[in-house]
This record gives sequence, structure tokens and C-alpha cells, in this order.
Amino acid sequence: MKTLVGIIFLLLLVTVMGCGGSTVTTEPSTSPPSVVTTGASAAAETTAASKDAGTRENPIPIGQETQVGDWKITVLEANPNYVTKETYEPLSADSQIVAAKLMATYTGATSALFSADMVYQFVGSGGNTFSWIPIIGMEDDITSEMETYTGASITGSLSFAVASDQVEGGSLKLEPLSFTTDDQAVFFSIK
Repeated sequence: MKTLVGIIFLLLLVTVMGCGGSTVTTEPSTSPPSVVTTGASAAAETTAASKDAGTRENPIPIGQETQVGDWKITVLEANPNYVTKETYEPLSADSQIVAAKLMATYTGATSALFSADMVYQFVGSGGNTFSWIPIIGMEDDITSEMETYTGASITGSLSFAVASDQVEGGSLKLEPLSFTTDDQAVFFSIK
């Protein structure tokens, strides 16, 4: 009987090795087990790694869509020197107009006005915030868009008068104007 069990074991071992399998050893391993991430584990790690995406330190890049409150936002392009003192008199000599063109798709249940549903600021590299200002002659100002219903998109620009020494390294900050604690500000790169 022992011989029969031994032969069966040997046949199984040869079959496993012949099919590209691996042998099993009974010796304890001294190296730590390697971890291969697949499927749901990989998705969880990607989510954890991108958790800080949209922060001031890691702003969303131009062209990437991100949910902000009830809106999916994509910064399409940015111009850090949209208007200068020479072409816009109310601008102080040490400031410049930063403009960001974006597309916003409403994902809420009914309808909304982007200008009434979102707080938008430019956060300079020095940590100062700069408010939106209307620019006379800017034909695509997104704040002039009318009511938007679920699934509809709007495209337009936001402009900010920013201290010139804070433009480089600054970012566009969008935050839903809501009273829920789940909504957070999202930062977007302008370059």
C-alpha cells in the first residue's frame, strides 16, 4: 500500500512539474513573502495613491475631468498672462490677469447655475487667494451661463487678478457652495 501511495505521489509531482507548475517545499522561507497586486487590490491601491489628487500640493492637471460637488469639471486650457496692465487699466502694475477655460457638466438631480453653485478662487504660490473679476470684452465668461440641467455641459472662462509673483506655482480652486460636509475644494493646475 505504501508503494502505491508513493507511486501516485510521484506521478502527481511529475504531472505538476510537467504542466509548468511549481514544487512545494516544506522548508520555512527566510525572505518575506512577495505581494502581487491584482484586481480589486490594485484598484484600492490606485484609489489610495490618487486620494491626494486635487489638493493644493497635487492639483488636477489640465485636461483631466474631476467631480466637484454636482459638477464634472475639466480645465481645458489656462493663460497665466491673459491681460496685462498695458491693456487693462484697472489692473495694478504688479498684477496680471490669469484666465482658465473650463468645461462643466451638471450631474445633479434637477438644474443649477454654475455661478451660484460654485465658489472659485485663484490660490497663489504664496498662499494668498485672489477672487474672480469680470473682464470687459471676455466673451466666454462662464459666470454668464444660464441654468444648466442634468447631463448638460457649459464651457467658458474664469479670470482672476493675481499678484505677478504668485502666478507661477498657483492653482485654480473650485469649491461647491453647499452645506454638506462631504463636499471639498478641488485644486486645478494652470499649466
